[in-house]
Amino acid sequence: MILAVKAVREHIMGYKMAAKHFVIPKGTLKRYIKNTDFSLKHLVSKSLGRKPVLSQKIEAELVQYCLVIDIRYFGLRRSDV
Repeated sequence: MILAVKAVREHIMGYKMAAKHFVIPKGTLKRYIKNTDFSLKHLVSKSLGRKPVLSQKIEAELVQYCLVIDIRYFGLRRSDV
């Protein structure tokens, strides 16, 4: 991503060519190029998506519980979890 943004910002490639060459969606590339508030490394390292509801520890415990219940042949529906 960093190389693609640098290539477009330095006018080495256009949006379409950089998107094809680096296999990045054109819209994503445009958004990264337009956003000049942050450095490139900050933009790339930024996490995407929603913030998790459960902590990693609680999520790991839930996974273990589901596996144990599955081994004991107690079915759990999605709503049960």
